[in-house]
Amino acid sequence: MHESTLLRSLLVAALSFGSLASPVAAQEPEILSSADVKSLNKKAAEWFDAWMTYEFDADTPKARRSANSKLQKARESFLKDWDTKSRKADPMASSADIRAVFAGAFPYERQSASGILKTVSSSEGQPGYSVMLPKRYDAGIAYRTILCLPGFDQGKGRWVEPKDHYAATWAASGLGEDTIVMLPELDAGLELDSQPDFSKPTAEAEEVARLSAVLGAAGVVQREFHVDRERLILDAGDGSSAFAIRLASYFPNRFGGVILRRPIDVTKELRLGSLYGVPILLVSSAETKDACDAMQKALNAGGVEGCKVIEAAGAYPFADSQAEIDAWVTDVRRNLTPTKIVLEPNHDAFNDAYWVRLGKTESLIGKPADEMPRLVIEADKEANRIKVEARGVSDFSLLLNDDLVDLSKEFTVEVNGVLFKEKRDRNFNFMVDQMLENFDPSWVFSASFATVVEQK
Repeated sequence: MHESTLLRSLLVAALSFGSLASPVAAQEPEILSSADVKSLNKKAAEWFDAWMTYEFDADTPKARRSANSKLQKARESFLKDWDTKSRKADPMASSADIRAVFAGAFPYERQSASGILKTVSSSEGQPGYSVMLPKRYDAGIAYRTILCLPGFDQGKGRWVEPKDHYAATWAASGLGEDTIVMLPELDAGLELDSQPDFSKPTAEAEEVARLSAVLGAAGVVQREFHVDRERLILDAGDGSSAFAIRLASYFPNRFGGVILRRPIDVTKELRLGSLYGVPILLVSSAETKDACDAMQKALNAGGVEGCKVIEAAGAYPFADSQAEIDAWVTDVRRNLTPTKIVLEPNHDAFNDAYWVRLGKTESLIGKPADEMPRLVIEADKEANRIKVEARGVSDFSLLLNDDLVDLSKEFTVEVNGVLFKEKRDRNFNFMVDQMLENFDPSWVFSASFATVVEQK
């Protein structure tokens, strides 16, 4: 398998696995009643539980036959209730209704919790990590989760121990009752921050090692505990902040927000367009003020004030600033359907974001920044129109729902000035397949559009 293909497969699995939480809490169902939602949500949970058993637990022909029978019965029970509740109006027309129906549909096992950081050692190829579960952790509730990267201790030549970094940061947080905190176990020889030069033969393997160490541990935590994907926050320290920005640029829709406790200026090494609108918090100290100023200016270019700077209090890693960090974290949440997306890939294998999937793109290697692949897309629901400006992209596809365009009507897609008049029916099976593939019940897209880009 080619290295880039291996890398993509590995990281999609690590980032996707796990039942993920209800999305935008402020959105109330528009078509279904609360009683309708409650009934359907219960049946959706039974259906997805049966699906998990069939896909992952049934390991003999007899067990698979039994599991499949239960899966089909659970699915039919849901669909029968769905048809009854859909007679007056189509809930598929409301993303809020769909999210409410499938919220928390994937099952999680109960876990003992103490509110104290616990270390899980690596074993049999499974990465090690440390995790703090709230004392009253409930497997039926989705929790805000902090993916925390410790700083590197130059004097000792190793990464700060997770327990020590946690004690100096999130142990002081006032959000411990409703927040999971996890820290990956990092080998002393693992260097995160250096920008890889992918024209060199070892660069890809080195990036695989970095991403595997961090996202492999995150994937394990997401399988075991009820992580709210809408509120997964990346927090980076000394020696990991540049990597955190690179990681977020690879997967901008994976994180509800990014915190950099020791920011460095990467505006000359990385394209930052893919972080358009991603909430980012920079903790500015005397050593990092210039870097913070440069990063904030670059990240807020284009009119979206997604980057905020706060003044550091006390000594690094700034436990005295934790209350201000808490306040910022409380307000941030992933927006899966932004009406404007900028895609400026920093890696040939990672070029998808939100509701856009790029197909074949020109390689980044050896190209000046102004010739590298780039895509800007804007959705205007009032006009029922999507405008796309693409460079270095041969083809792409869009995932659609009624947050973006009114699917009951014809919509227009404009690609580099070429107009496509389209009509798509809402497809229930397509939508559920997307949820199951992503292990994410908030992944609500009921239609798609794909096209090639006319080359000039």
